[in-house]
Amino acid sequence: MPFGTISTKQKKINLFALIACLLGLAAVIVGITLLNTPTESARDGGSLMFGADFYTEMHGVTRDVFLSTLRMHESINLGLGFLLITLGGFGICAFAPQIVAAPSHTCPHCGAPMKQGQAFCQACGQPQSGSSAAPDASPYPPHP
Repeated sequence: MPFGTISTKQKKINLFALIACLLGLAAVIVGITLLNTPTESARDGGSLMFGADFYTEMHGVTRDVFLSTLRMHESINLGLGFLLITLGGFGICAFAPQIVAAPSHTCPHCGAPMKQGQAFCQACGQPQSGSSAAPDASPYPPHP
């Protein structure tokens, strides 16, 4: 049995694919959360007037820097949110079909993998159980 699989009676569960799907789902949830984060860009601070022109000018420059930083933060949140949603969606789509693998057919004699409908094992040459392709009975007795 390959490393990273859990074998049940009828199915094999690929743990790596399951973990990748869960991480993809978590990335989508974090991306949606980032997109829905409330912003404070409406908070302008208004125009305050101080007794000296220097303080009024410094307040205006500080407000402009704050608003620019806030807009950059919003843009980064928006881009990161869309990126996480996209990568998470791709991860889910890529690994979801691999979580549960179809049961594989193996040779009852040596355990080698066999294809569906294959009459004889390519590894040991024994017939597959239940197949109608049994060796023909020879009318001659076997050699001693």
